[in-house]
Amino acid sequence: AALAAVTLTVVAMTGFAPAEAASGNSASTTRTATTAAAATQPIDTQGIGLKDAQTGYCLDSNTAGSVYTNPCQFPGNHYQVWEMSEWQTSSGQIIRSYEDFATSRCLDSNTSGQLYTNPCQAPGNGYQMWHWVHSGTVNADNATGLCLDSNAARNAYTHSCNGGNYQNWSWLQ
Repeated sequence: AALAAVTLTVVAMTGFAPAEAASGNSASTTRTATTAAAATQPIDTQGIGLKDAQTGYCLDSNTAGSVYTNPCQFPGNHYQVWEMSEWQTSSGQIIRSYEDFATSRCLDSNTSGQLYTNPCQAPGNGYQMWHWVHSGTVNADNATGLCLDSNAARNAYTHSCNGGNYQNWSWLQ
């Protein structure tokens, strides 16, 4: 579905400034899944933390592009602060991208279930766009349909959506 033109509404968080983007290659391969005609501005942008319901850990990353979970230190740990931007498709669906405040890299995944960050290409890269399933607590990758997931070993990845607590993420604001 094509994305409708929208007006930008910014919800600012003070005290957070994106670090300069990390140089070098991440372990992941960059590829683009094009989403239909993209809006130039998101309808909303805000800094959030993502907390897993099962483990109580927060989504975290590093400058190498790795994504995992750690004990929550939001908002003090800027690697756990994600700038969530929302776009609305012409069909009314809300899709989101998550940009790490510390690295300025976007949450990304592939069909193999790997989760990592890459330079931001949202909203044009469907692998960096996410939508809610299961009553708005589970994030699914727009390109793969796989859900954001984790485990007790602090790994983060994507997996077939099952609605379990490891796929249940709450926002910290």
